[in-house]
Amino acid sequence: RLLPMLYLTMLGLLANFWMQTCAPQLFVSQRCVLPSPGLRSAAHVALGAQVTPDMLKDVFAMIDADPALQWVFKRRKFEAFGKRAMPKDIPAEWYETFLRDVESGSIEQIELAGPDLIEKVKKTIKGNPAKAEKWNSLTLLPENGGTGTSDPKRLPREFVEKALAELQEAWNKDGVACKRSNCVDYFS
Repeated sequence: RLLPMLYLTMLGLLANFWMQTCAPQLFVSQRCVLPSPGLRSAAHVALGAQVTPDMLKDVFAMIDADPALQWVFKRRKFEAFGKRAMPKDIPAEWYETFLRDVESGSIEQIELAGPDLIEKVKKTIKGNPAKAEKWNSLTLLPENGGTGTSDPKRLPREFVEKALAELQEAWNKDGVACKRSNCVDYFS
């Protein structure tokens, strides 16, 4: 009889301690400080560790130097956390995994658009606000596969080819300001 009562008492004390020290902090910082076995306090992650400014600095220095890596980073971030995710709100574990993937070489290798495609994009949207707007909607919006940049030299070759094909298809279907001879000039 005494042993079950002792367990229940200990469980009640732990729950009370958790409610007083950890539960209020979950909604503020997602961290909870619990006593460690060495009687010093140690941070234990309740819902997910917050990213540090140093970690953000390291990640952004790495991706800013490589447009292909930046593309992969932005796409992964969007797919994992959606459009509006702020860098500081993403768990540190996600950044650590990304950095590990980069260091191990397991990040997919992206071939950026070459001069031929860059010139084709420039020809296509130059002087045509409707086509430029369509290009921007295809490349800027994450929902369409974009990452917030419409600069073709910072986009993957495959993505630019697909966006140009989609732009041509939309233009041919709508028939707006695009006769067959004009479309051939723009997209050949």
